[in-house]
Amino acid sequence: MRAGVLGANDGIVSTAGLVIGVAGATVAMPAERAAVTTLGKAVLLESGIDPGRDLTLSFSDDHHSCIQKAVTGVAAACFTGIQAARLYQATTGRQLRTIARSVTIPQTLFVVHSRVPERDREIIRATVLDLRLEALPPELAAFLASDVRRPFRPVSDADYDVVRGIWRRVEGR
Repeated sequence: MRAGVLGANDGIVSTAGLVIGVAGATVAMPAERAAVTTLGKAVLLESGIDPGRDLTLSFSDDHHSCIQKAVTGVAAACFTGIQAARLYQATTGRQLRTIARSVTIPQTLFVVHSRVPERDREIIRATVLDLRLEALPPELAAFLASDVRRPFRPVSDADYDVVRGIWRRVEGR
């Protein structure tokens, strides 16, 4: 998963991956606790912008609402998932301008509670790993996964260390 900054205002640019021109502006983001929101805040911090002080954050219920705020001028920019931006472009025919991109983090985690017997957990794991998305419309399949033939992959707890590091930087400032 990767977040992108979509700009509605031509004064917002990126230089060497840093976002320039959003200070004092309203920036839309998905839900406050969303992974993309944390990635967006990290991009701002790396650009020398304090999201709590240097601009106004406008949180949305979903990625589409976030994009709409930027497209309609309610916000100068929107941080959203790259897949959400692609889906928006595919369904509306409207091109969005990507200003910057965050680091890539592992996709959404699927967990089965430890109270589920080990044998049943393995059956669930095998079933999820065998799911395919070919029957979905291509733009929706692309939103859900980069590989429709193998959308889910096994991961370890260590694969999420990058996420924990970003969260600590953003929340621990």
